[in-house]
Amino acid sequence: CTHCDKHLNDATLGAHISSIQHTKKLAWAVPGAAPPLPTAPPPAARPAPSQPRVCGPSPGSRTRLEEWQKLEADGVIRCVPCGKVYDEKHGSTLDHHNRVQYWLETKRLEEQGYPAPEQPHLAWVRDDAYPERALKCLLCNKWFQDDTSHLGTHGDRDPLGSKEHLKNLRNCRPSDSWYMENVTKVRQHWHPPRPAAADRKASGAAASSSQAPWAKAKAAPEAPPRPPAPEGLPEGWEAVYDAGSGRHFYYHEVSKVSTWDINEAMKEAAPAPAPAEAPHDTQGAAPEPDDIEEV
Repeated sequence: CTHCDKHLNDATLGAHISSIQHTKKLAWAVPGAAPPLPTAPPPAARPAPSQPRVCGPSPGSRTRLEEWQKLEADGVIRCVPCGKVYDEKHGSTLDHHNRVQYWLETKRLEEQGYPAPEQPHLAWVRDDAYPERALKCLLCNKWFQDDTSHLGTHGDRDPLGSKEHLKNLRNCRPSDSWYMENVTKVRQHWHPPRPAAADRKASGAAASSSQAPWAKAKAAPEAPPRPPAPEGLPEGWEAVYDAGSGRHFYYHEVSKVSTWDINEAMKEAAPAPAPAEAPHDTQGAAPEPDDIEEV
């Protein structure tokens, strides 16, 4: 939110937009755009001391709780994603539903591991301000908050992204020292590379002795080897390996052009041939006056 200077996600967006603090700042920045502030409801009457304040089953009951619920010592069920006491009214709100879905997805990723994104400049990073990991563009040093602002990568014919992201793609190549230090090295820290094929084969052979006979047939296929870099490229062109696609793309340092097919790029950049000069005809040339003999 640019008015409040806060990072939001699907679980906190609805509650932040309807908050009084956001409404005040929006009314100050854009007069007439914010709805009127809601009036405070009258204070509810306190229950009698004899009335129990239990919103869930007692500690000795056998009611099954959800994994996002927690039973307190006094018998109150607390919603862990929202940090509030759970009741029917709280469970019917949209903010509670979004927070639970986000909490379950985060827990699944923490248990199963965060998969490495297909784009080499993206990584699931944990920041000091947030306890869980989030997707971040290492090239722009910004969080991945939509589907197009940081999607383009080197080698795309028409990359998608914001103006800043496209500028960084043109100025920072994968072979530059800054890219290796701030993008490749940081991504490998959060997504360590898989062991080599020989190490996986040796570890699989050591573990095969303890596996059941029917489990050996389900061995995972090995990753294809990295192809060698092409040689004999024209002057000014270099081959850069893309780990996401397993291919090499070609980059021209002077024109800042990147392409998958260097033959097409060479045809477009080749100058037009100069027109050929007409040959001189010396056989049928007229004689000079000095060469004519008198008869």
